[in-house]
Amino acid sequence: MSTLAPKANSATDSTTTRLQDPPSSKLTPLFIAAVLVCVSSVVLALFARGPLSSLFRTAAPGASSPASIASTTIRKSVATPLSLMASSDSALPDNSAAQNRTPVYFFSHGGPTFMYSDKDSDGGDLGAFNTLRKIGKEIVEKVKPKAVVVFSAHWQSSKDTIEVNSAEITDLIYDFYGFPSYMYKEEYPNVGSQSVAQKVINQLQASGIKAKAVNRGLDHGVWVPFKVAFPPETNPLKVPVIQVSLFKTEDPNQHVALGKALAPLRDENILIIGSGMTVHNLREMGYYWGSVAPYAKKFDTMVENAVEYTGEQRENALAGLIKTSEANKAHPTKEHLLPIYIAAGAAYNEKGTLLYTSQTSSLAWGEYRFGAAPKN
Repeated sequence: MSTLAPKANSATDSTTTRLQDPPSSKLTPLFIAAVLVCVSSVVLALFARGPLSSLFRTAAPGASSPASIASTTIRKSVATPLSLMASSDSALPDNSAAQNRTPVYFFSHGGPTFMYSDKDSDGGDLGAFNTLRKIGKEIVEKVKPKAVVVFSAHWQSSKDTIEVNSAEITDLIYDFYGFPSYMYKEEYPNVGSQSVAQKVINQLQASGIKAKAVNRGLDHGVWVPFKVAFPPETNPLKVPVIQVSLFKTEDPNQHVALGKALAPLRDENILIIGSGMTVHNLREMGYYWGSVAPYAKKFDTMVENAVEYTGEQRENALAGLIKTSEANKAHPTKEHLLPIYIAAGAAYNEKGTLLYTSQTSSLAWGEYRFGAAPKN
């Protein structure tokens, strides 16, 4: 590990914060490993067989690292303590009076080591970690949703049909390769809801979007940032989580329309979250290790400028954004960008507000709220 390029210092990291100025993160080998999980299993397998595979073998003090971890998806059932979770369909809390219309959020989620950012500077991005902690408290204490509908970059269904997880007991999907064994033992207590899943399907079908129920677990694009935002011990969410797929396309308007179709759920006190990254180019991380790719800061700012518009003006700006040369550099594949299009669609006529961002190497960690901040 010591023979690799030096860590980035504060002079080469670029950070913007709107809540407070948390310490800037450093780009390190373990951080590189964390974000490498955000690619397809094929690419992950290629990385694992290549020279970067040594980055995936660092274990926490006292933890053992397996000689080999299968590259296929790993699923594990999670026991849900009744003290932490509300039951799924039998007792959805009626908090509708707490918030007339829920805001919409976009999380940049990183890889599994993001969960440890507060304990280990190698874990991801401390500023993004601290911001998600604040957002999580805002959601639990002020928004008080009765359920959460979430879109992750790591679930694309088909070109014309959306899949909705209707499982009541939801497994975690450990969709990352070669990390220390303790990361595959992490748990996040959660439940689903067939009734909320059916609401989602009904809304989509009423808008002319084909949708169907499936049984699926939560991938790391959901449970990793949720474990940060809603730590079960101190800020449990206690409401059902329903993951919904993206389309398997890079069509910006199609994903804005997906968000628009579900906007009425906000009036029923159901929260909508998109989870991706504002810049996500794993191919050039090594090249820009120790610095910031010029397109990372530029595209991150372009995203901010676009989402601050509203309505048709924002939709047009986002449609143009994804076609730029900067977008092709920042997102060689667009699945990590598309969840912010869904969030923008779900809050179509409401401004997007940047709460925090930073850029390191060829990545950016924008965290956004769409709509007004909750007041109580």
